Amino acid sequence: MKILKDRIFLSAVCIILASAISFILLPKFYEDKGVTVTVLRAAQDIPAGTKIQENHLASVEMGK
Repeated sequence: MKILKDRIFLSAVCIILASAISFILLPKFYEDKGVTVTVLRAAQDIPAGTKIQENHLASVEMGK
């Protein structure tokens, strides 16, 4: 139990935990952030009852 009260030991454990979190866990959370999907959205206001044509739509890449 005396080793757990040692400041150098505790600081070494904290540094090891921080590096494990930053180099192992965080990249796993952000793996899928680079994936993009192409979606269609309205390029302008479309009045009700209007037949939607190709010129009314715009394709945009967005993150998943």
